[in-house]
Amino acid sequence: MSIHYNAFISYKHEAKDSRIADMIQSGLEHYKIPSKIQKSTGIKKINRIFRDKNELPITSDLTETISDALNNSDYLIVICSTKTKESIWVSREIEFFLRTHSKKQVLTVLVDGEPNDVIPQVLLQDEKTVYDTEGNPQKITIAIEPLSCDCRMPKSQAKRQELPRLVSALIGCSYDDLINRQRQYKIRQTMYIFAALTAVLAAFGIYMFHSRRVIQNNYINALKNQSRYLAKESENLMDNQRRLTALQLALAALPKDEKDPRPVISEAVRALARSTYAYVGKANSNIDIDCNYSMLSTINDFTVSPNGKYLAASDYNNNISVWNLQTHEQLLTYKAPSYSFFQNITFLPNDTVVYITTDENSIVKCFNPENQQESWSYDMGEESPDYNDIIIGEENIYIPLNNNKLLSLNYKNGSLQDLYELPSNYLGEDVYIHNIKLSPDESKIAFSATKITEGYYVGYTDIGSGSPKFLEQKADYISKIQWTDNDHFAVSCSVFGDEQNMSMGNIKILSDSKSIIKYISIKDMKEEWTNELISNEPANNDGFMYFEESGSLVFYNGNCFKAIDIKNGKDIYSGDLNDSIIYAYKSAKGDIPCFITESGYISIPQFSDGQNSIYCNKYFVDDLQQAEVENGVICLQQSVSNEIISYSSEMYDDSWVAIDNGDVTLSGYPYDNYMDDSLLVYSTSSYDKLILTELNGDNYRSVSYPMDPDSLSSNSILGVYDKKLFITYFNDEQKLADIDLETGKLSETTFTDKYIGTSVPMFDIDSISYFSNNDDFEPAMFVYNIKTKETSEYSLLEDEAEATEGMSSVLYNKYFYMPGKDVVLYHSKSSCFVLNMKTKENTKVVVPEEWRQVEYCTALEDAGLFAVSDSTQVILIDTDGNIVSRIPTANGLPLGIGYFSTKKQKMLLVIGEDATLQRYSIPDGAFLGSTVLDKSLKNDLLYNDITINYDEASECMYLQVGSSTLVVDTDNWIEYYCVGNSLGYHEGSDRFITIWANGPEDYQLGYYKRYSLDELIEKAQSMLHDSELTDQQKSEYGIEYGD
Repeated sequence: MSIHYNAFISYKHEAKDSRIADMIQSGLEHYKIPSKIQKSTGIKKINRIFRDKNELPITSDLTETISDALNNSDYLIVICSTKTKESIWVSREIEFFLRTHSKKQVLTVLVDGEPNDVIPQVLLQDEKTVYDTEGNPQKITIAIEPLSCDCRMPKSQAKRQELPRLVSALIGCSYDDLINRQRQYKIRQTMYIFAALTAVLAAFGIYMFHSRRVIQNNYINALKNQSRYLAKESENLMDNQRRLTALQLALAALPKDEKDPRPVISEAVRALARSTYAYVGKANSNIDIDCNYSMLSTINDFTVSPNGKYLAASDYNNNISVWNLQTHEQLLTYKAPSYSFFQNITFLPNDTVVYITTDENSIVKCFNPENQQESWSYDMGEESPDYNDIIIGEENIYIPLNNNKLLSLNYKNGSLQDLYELPSNYLGEDVYIHNIKLSPDESKIAFSATKITEGYYVGYTDIGSGSPKFLEQKADYISKIQWTDNDHFAVSCSVFGDEQNMSMGNIKILSDSKSIIKYISIKDMKEEWTNELISNEPANNDGFMYFEESGSLVFYNGNCFKAIDIKNGKDIYSGDLNDSIIYAYKSAKGDIPCFITESGYISIPQFSDGQNSIYCNKYFVDDLQQAEVENGVICLQQSVSNEIISYSSEMYDDSWVAIDNGDVTLSGYPYDNYMDDSLLVYSTSSYDKLILTELNGDNYRSVSYPMDPDSLSSNSILGVYDKKLFITYFNDEQKLADIDLETGKLSETTFTDKYIGTSVPMFDIDSISYFSNNDDFEPAMFVYNIKTKETSEYSLLEDEAEATEGMSSVLYNKYFYMPGKDVVLYHSKSSCFVLNMKTKENTKVVVPEEWRQVEYCTALEDAGLFAVSDSTQVILIDTDGNIVSRIPTANGLPLGIGYFSTKKQKMLLVIGEDATLQRYSIPDGAFLGSTVLDKSLKNDLLYNDITINYDEASECMYLQVGSSTLVVDTDNWIEYYCVGNSLGYHEGSDRFITIWANGPEDYQLGYYKRYSLDELIEKAQSMLHDSELTDQQKSEYGIEYGD
C-alpha cells in the first residue's frame, strides 16, 4: 500500500543543500498550524514530507520508492542552489513529478544565487494553448514564476518568514492569513509564557516572602528570647545587689532606637522599671542598692569621703581606685610596682584622699577627686609608716611611724609640721606604741604600748612636751581607745582565755569572750570605773561611740553592745544581736547607735520607756566583712570579694509631684479613700478634715472640710451620686452627710437611730442600705431612700448553728449589692445567703461538702455573679443563689478577686497571699495561667476588692489591691510594675496618686506621671552616666561586641 506525502523534497546532496532540505523537512513536519486555519482548511498537521537522504548512482533510474513517493506527494519542493543544475536526479524527479502533477504543485527553495540562475529551466516556463484569430489552437511557451521560499537569509529569519510560504501552499491557505494567525498564536503563546513566568515569579516571590517572613519571625523570636534572658538576668542581679549591671542589661533587652528590630517585651520594661526605682516613693527608710564597684583583686581596704560623694579602695595586688559615688565614674586607677604596696587610705575633711605608697621610699600622696589631680605628695625618706591608721586633726594629719615617732603634715598642702618622738623610752627597750588617739583639743594623745618582756600599758602624753603617764594592764590586751573629753578616755581590754571565738569559712567556734571597759582620768591615770561586755560571736570589729549630749559611751564587740553612763559606769541599755557586728555609726539625729551585722541587718536599739528592744531590718547581702557609712551612703564588702556595694538611704524616684493641700499632712496611708474619674476623697489621719481633690486638669485642686474627729473616725465614704458626695458617720446617731460638688455646701441628716456596721450604697435605686436588728431584734437589711427619706425593711436569714443569744451570725459581716439586679449577698462564718429585694425572698446557698468557712466575698458586677472563697476554692453564685462554677485555687487566702473580660474570653482573677495572680475561665473554671506579682503584696494584709481599669489600646490592666497599684500586660500577663503606697491610677491625667514620706508620721499626697518607655530609657541612661557593659560582660551575656 502506497504512503501519501504532503510534499517531496528534491535536492542535490551537497552539504549546504542537505542542511536546507533537513531544515525544510523538520520545519514542515513540526509546524504548528493555528487552530482557526485548521478549521478553515481541514488540515490539522503536515504529516509526512519525503526526503531521500541517500545519493543515487548516476546510471540508475529512479527507484521504485522514489517514484512511488513522487506519485503520492501533493507537492514537489525543489531545493535550488548553484549546484542544483549539476544534479541529473533533480531534473529526473521534476520530470517524473510533472507527469502526474501540474507545475503549480512545484515549489522552490532558494539556497544561494539568483532565481533565474538556480531554478531549473523547466520550472521557469510553461506551454500555454492559445487560439488565433481563426479559432485554431496554438501552443506557446510563456515565462512563469514558481512559488519560492527564499532561504538565503539567516536560518532563523528564513524559518520565521519563508517557511510559512511553503506551509500555506501545502495546506491551501493564503500566506498573509497564515502569518497573521501565526503572529496571533505567538502573541498568545508569549502571553501564556509571560503569564506562566509571572505565576512562577509570583510563586517564587510568595515563597521568598514567606521564607523571609519565617526568617524574620525566627530572628524576632530569637531577639525576644535574648531579651527575656537579659531581663531575667537583670532581675537576678538586682536580687544579688548588682544594680549597675542590672540597669545595663535591662537597657540591652530593649531596642536602642527606632531602627532596631528588637521588639519591646514586658519583661524588659519590668526589669528597667525595677532597676531605675521607677515609682518608688520616699519612705522613712529607702535604703537600697545603688551601684557596684570592682577591683581586679580581693579588696584590702576602702573608705568613703565625709560628704558621701567619693569612694577609695585598694586591693591585695597593689591597685588603688577612686570613684564618684554619684556618677559612678572611676576618677583614679593606679597600680604600684609589685615590690611596693598601699597603706592607710583615708579621706580628709576637705574630701581629698590621702594614702601612702611604699617604694624605695615611703611617699604620702594626696589626690583631689574634684579635679582628678594630685594635690600634693611628701617623700618620707628613710622613715616608714607602721600599720596604725592616719590620725586626722583640724588642720594636720598625724602618721605613726614604725620607730615610735609621729609625723605631722598639713593636710591642705602636705608641708611638714613636726616629727614627734613618742615616749617609748620611758618603758625601756623593746617597746612598741600603737592605738594612738588624739584628744578633742589636739593637745594630747592617748596610746597603748606593748613591752615584749612585760606586757601591755596604756598611757597619754602632751604632744611634743611633758612627761608621759602610764597604767599597766598586765595580761589584758588593749584593743580600742576613745576620748570623751580632754581629761578622760576609755579603753577596751580583751581578756584571752583558753578558747576564743573564731570563724573560718562556714565554720564558727563560739565561746564567751570578755571585754573589759576602763574609764581613765589623765589627772592621775586612775580607773574611775570599769565595766565588761560578754559576747559569743567572732569579733569582726569592735569599738567605741561617744554621745556627748546624753553622756553615754557605747561599746560593741562580736554580737553584743552596751551603752554606759560615763558618770558612774553603769549600764544604760545593752543588747545581743545574735550576729557579728562589722560596723557601727550614729543615727541621723546623732542620738543612738546603729549597727550593721555580718548577715546584712541594720540593728537599732529601742530603749525608750525602759525597753531594751532592738529594731532589726535586713537591707543587705549576707557574709559581710567591712562597711562604712557617710552622709546617707553605705558601702559594703562581702568576705573575700573584689567588689564594693554601695547603698543609699535616698533610693527613690524623685519625679514625684506633691498635690497642694495646704497644711494637710498624714501620719500614714489613708485607707479610707474614694477615687473616681474626677474626684479623690480621703480623711486626714487625725480625722479632723475631709479632703476633696479635683482630678481634672494638670493642676489638682483640693478643698478641705473641717469635721468632728470623733465622728469622722467612724466614717464611710460611700461615693458620688447626683453630683453629691455621700459619707456616713456616727455621732450619737447615724448620720448621712452629702457635699454638693457644684456649690460646696455640706448637709447632713440622721437616717437611723440604730447601731449599724457598714453602709452599702445602692445609688441605682437612690438608696443607702445597712444591716441592723429590727424592732423584734431580728436581723434585717434597711434601705434608706435619699430622695424620699423613707426606709424599707428586708428580713434576713440567720445561721442558727452560729448565732448566739444577743449576737447575730450575719449582721456584722460585710455584704455585697449587685446593681441593676436588686440582689444582695450576705454571709455568716460558714454560710452564704442571697436576698432578692424585689420578692423579699432569702435563699441559702448550698455550699460544697468540703467547704470550710467564708474568707472572702465580692460582687462581680460586670459578670452578674458573686464570688466567695474559703481559701481553697472560689464558688461563683448567680443572683438566684445557685452555684454556677466551683474553682479550686492554690494561691492561699485571696487578697482580692475580680472579673475581667476581652472579646475572646471571660475570666476570674484571684490574687492570693503568695503574691500571684491566678486566672480562671468563666464559667467552666479552667485554669488559664499565673502571674508572679511584686513580693511587697505579701505585706498587704488588708483584703480588699480588686478595682480594675483596662486600657484596651495598650493592653494594660491597672489593678488596685490594698495600698498597691499593679500594672499588668494582658498580652502575655506579665507585671510591668507595682506602685506602692498608691491610692490608684487616674486614667484622665495618666497619673498614679501616691503618698510620700517627709519624715516619721509626716506624709503628703502627690502623684507620679506614668512613664513612657522612652522616658524610662532616658531615666536609666541618665543614671548610668555613659557607663556601658564591658566587652567581657557582653561576651558573658551573649551580646555582640558591636552592640
